[in-house]
Amino acid sequence: MTDSRIRVAFVSEETGMGGGETSLINTVSALKRTTRAIPIIAGPGGWLETRCAEIGVEYVRIPMGRFALRMGLFPSVSLRTARALLHLVRTRQIDVLHAESAVPLVYCAIVCSLTRARCVATCHGFWPLRRRMSRLVVQFLCSRIYPVSEPVALDIERCLPRDRPPIVRLPLSVSAIFSEPGETKAEARAQLGIGEHLHVIVHIGRFQRVKGQDVLVAAMKRLVAVHGDRVRLFLIGGVEVNAESDAVQFHREVCSQVEESGLGTQVLFVGRKTEDEVARYIRAADVCVSPSRYESFGMGNVEAMVVGTPVVSTSVGASAQLVSNGVNGYLVPPENSALLAEALDHVLTNRDEAERMARRAQEGAMARFGPDVRARKLIDEYDGLLRRRMD
Repeated sequence: MTDSRIRVAFVSEETGMGGGETSLINTVSALKRTTRAIPIIAGPGGWLETRCAEIGVEYVRIPMGRFALRMGLFPSVSLRTARALLHLVRTRQIDVLHAESAVPLVYCAIVCSLTRARCVATCHGFWPLRRRMSRLVVQFLCSRIYPVSEPVALDIERCLPRDRPPIVRLPLSVSAIFSEPGETKAEARAQLGIGEHLHVIVHIGRFQRVKGQDVLVAAMKRLVAVHGDRVRLFLIGGVEVNAESDAVQFHREVCSQVEESGLGTQVLFVGRKTEDEVARYIRAADVCVSPSRYESFGMGNVEAMVVGTPVVSTSVGASAQLVSNGVNGYLVPPENSALLAEALDHVLTNRDEAERMARRAQEGAMARFGPDVRARKLIDEYDGLLRRRMD
């Protein structure tokens, strides 16, 4: 009997954990639950490989050459990566190669041009589409592009000609951990050792200048001046492993900023956390905050909305599309610590209003970003592509 399930391999170059990677795990978990697809993730290892082992999804290690988009594209393509991906497609009879960023897209496009597999790609932003060869790869070798938000979609449309492949807006999805009934705020705080009398603010995001933790610490100084020692900020997220990276330097700057501001008791660096732990911190919080200078999606905001915790965010990128100021959260301009502190103070001192807003946000977020929403749409997309291939 022929197995009619769709075999799809998601190809990622990432070794660390971010919003895109957590959403990818959520997607393959949901695809596996549908029984209509056999999902595989391929890449260089790291966090995704560990999580795949935990959820029972196959992870295939392939070397990921990282020079493809920096030195004229094709002259610097890694033949080792292309051969490994071609072997995967032929031995596992892959129907769809789904690239998770620009570099894997080059390899997926090349391999799909040599096989019957279809090439699609998720765009989280920052594709180098102003380079002619990059545009040609996307235009002629990619069957579908899935931008994660409206700002990302508009950027692609501006850069590509009209005869580009179809662009299908397809937001990321959250883990079922956030959507399922969980602990109460009091229970979560008891598990974390956080006093019930404290004002708790949570920020989720790896340390990068674009994430704006420095602006948030400046806002915390203002909040402490008003609320004293009752306010706590929990910074959840790690820093890139590369000791020379800008992220490491930025992390040092934020640590120094906290120390120089005398906020060592109020601002707590809790590092990377599992999804279960992140969900617990969100449930324990009075408000979740995103002080980013730019967001292509904003997974932390979505997770907080799904849980039902009030959100304060800067009005940048996808966050400005996700949050309607005064309706399902609060928006402030980027890089403005005074207005950020004012919005956070408003939430902390107007609990009933903030909680009503959070409930409205929760209803909308579940419908748009629930754990199975993206997987169902992808299955329909893959079905359509494969039917056209047979025609």
